[in-house]
Amino acid sequence: SGNNDGWNSYFYVADEVHSYPDSKMYDVMKSSQGMRDNPIALAITTAGFNLFSFCYGMRSTNIEVLYNTKQDDSQFTAIYTLDDGDDWQDEKNWIKANPNLGVTVKPQYLKEQIQQAKNNTSLEISVRTKNFNQWLATSDIWINNDILLKCSQKVDITQYRKYLGYIGVDLAAVSDLTTVSLMIPTDDKFIFKTWYYLPKSALTDNSNSELYRKWKNQGLLKITDGNVKDYQAITNDIMKLGEIIPIQSIAYDTWNSTSWAIQMTELGQPLAPFSQSLGNFNRPTKEIERLIKSDRVIIDDNEITRFCFANVVLKSDWNDNVKPTKEENQQKIDGVISMCEALGIYLTEIHYDNKIN
Repeated sequence: SGNNDGWNSYFYVADEVHSYPDSKMYDVMKSSQGMRDNPIALAITTAGFNLFSFCYGMRSTNIEVLYNTKQDDSQFTAIYTLDDGDDWQDEKNWIKANPNLGVTVKPQYLKEQIQQAKNNTSLEISVRTKNFNQWLATSDIWINNDILLKCSQKVDITQYRKYLGYIGVDLAAVSDLTTVSLMIPTDDKFIFKTWYYLPKSALTDNSNSELYRKWKNQGLLKITDGNVKDYQAITNDIMKLGEIIPIQSIAYDTWNSTSWAIQMTELGQPLAPFSQSLGNFNRPTKEIERLIKSDRVIIDDNEITRFCFANVVLKSDWNDNVKPTKEENQQKIDGVISMCEALGIYLTEIHYDNKIN
């Protein structure tokens, strides 16, 4: 995109937008039409896998325009896909996602694609996204986004003053996301709220800069001055949390956090080192999954947290111990790590029979 400034386009086509890593090229071309009286831009795409991508965000906005919750008379949107609950293998539904069925898309071809997906389940995601225009997370996703949305709601921690709090802290190495997760075990639910911190420089010089700027504008990120993590901001916020919720324990990774740990200890905070080994993460990782899927969890409604869950790939050893990991550096999972730490430090204590019923 950096080599394409200066165009004066009247019409351009953006194809397979689901594969765009960001909006930069689209934005450059869009801005090139400023001098035109009647410019046209055409964006074409099948569905994809990344529910936090530029393309899916555009799709969501356009659906809101279609439902008249947002206004944009310059925008025309047509989406051909299956309805919720439709059987993608049922031939009568194919026309919904393939309006040119029988002309440019042959029914026999779709039958063959479906049969191949039946024979090899690893092909199902690809067949359904490419041929039936369904946005699906990859089969490697740990906890599906739909499940997370069901347990997501705005959390006001002042409503839980009578309960104890457990905190997990994931400190960034130098200049990326740092997370602080508060977990509050109540009589019937486990409440999670996570705060995200980012150095100001990461808004411009990070591979996730565009995403970070979006989250900043949504008020989901706390931006700190400078180009490295700000321990003092984290310390101050945890101290303020302690004035609302009695903090029982604060789990943290000892690596590269010695000075912060010393400061917090001097302030009288109940720090507890938390090993990053698979064996140590095994129990909270499995337990948080079980709690979420059994509707025992409320997670503060935050898109960054769902982004972190979507990036998780479970790493396991020969003892079947598991831990959340990621495949690429750009795929942040920090919020999940700090949530597991908070739950993990809670699980080390004796709570009646030492089990979560």
